[in-house]
Amino acid sequence: MTAPKPDIPVIRRTNWLLTIPNFIAIGLCIAICYALFSAQIGIFSISLGATLYLTYSLGSRALLTREHRRGLRLVKLGRCAEAIAAFERSADFFTRYRWLDRFRALTMLTPSHYGYREMALTNIAFCCAQLGDAERTKAAYQRVLRDYPNNELARAALNLINAVEKDSANGDGAARH
Repeated sequence: MTAPKPDIPVIRRTNWLLTIPNFIAIGLCIAICYALFSAQIGIFSISLGATLYLTYSLGSRALLTREHRRGLRLVKLGRCAEAIAAFERSADFFTRYRWLDRFRALTMLTPSHYGYREMALTNIAFCCAQLGDAERTKAAYQRVLRDYPNNELARAALNLINAVEKDSANGDGAARH
């Protein structure tokens, strides 16, 4: 019997300022291809430029975020313990190469509001919660907030955890009286 698949909340936030490098990159790719090949292939040079942009964008993400994407696939399959290991490898990679994550709008042409390391740490906490490990979940969300104090997801999750703990403590005390 397989474990039930968790409901997976997907939150995508775009940093609209980081879309500017994307537009510049696609514009440059199209302009270069048009300048080089317009006499030979005309309008198809625009398609070639767009293809070049997409190849770089998707290719760099495929190479650099392999463990992150693996973790997401494992979560969708309900295999959260294995997903944690993949997200930890992703977080380690982006800890070693912080510049790749910091400049993700250029290195991977992704305008995500959250960096991949931040997403990996948040996903670890989510997986711990799916496994029912309350202490590890709380510690993981606290780590997210320590490293990323403005992370709304971790703050909301910790507020919820603290409220549940408070209600449990009040409920336990009330039951004894």
